[in-house]
Amino acid sequence: MFNDFLATFSQQLTPQMWGVVATATYETVYISFASTLLAVLVGVPVGVWTFLTGKNGILQNNRTHFVLNTIINIGRSIPFIILLLILLPVTRFIVGTVLGTTAAIIPLSICAMPFVARLTANALMEIPNGLTEAAQAMGLLNGKLYVNSIYQKHYLHSLMASRSL
Repeated sequence: MFNDFLATFSQQLTPQMWGVVATATYETVYISFASTLLAVLVGVPVGVWTFLTGKNGILQNNRTHFVLNTIINIGRSIPFIILLLILLPVTRFIVGTVLGTTAAIIPLSICAMPFVARLTANALMEIPNGLTEAAQAMGLLNGKLYVNSIYQKHYLHSLMASRSL
């Protein structure tokens, strides 16, 4: 059965069709890479900011944390097709058109940003509080806490585990 499918499929793929397949593959990789890059460039700092302003964060600020959490949760709950329609004017303003591969990057990036922010905040929340307290006891300033190699090791491990989802 599967051999029949492969035989029929290979007979229908002409050299012109392989060109179409190659173009579509390139466009898919381009859209995926660009939208992921933009989502990470915005989502990671927002996730770090959300973590830092949280309950046990070093920049604890309940109002800021509430606003960031609300934005992330609302962004995660909007279906992509509705977000795509809402962002048509924004996409037209930024790209100049609402059609094509480059135009698809804007709504895909904005749709992925809240998910990246939540994954980042959750990865940072998995770092033991004792590590922060020990670093502060050694005299590390708040900004240097997150540059510390021990902190990076714990954060990157959790972040990579969550990114595989």
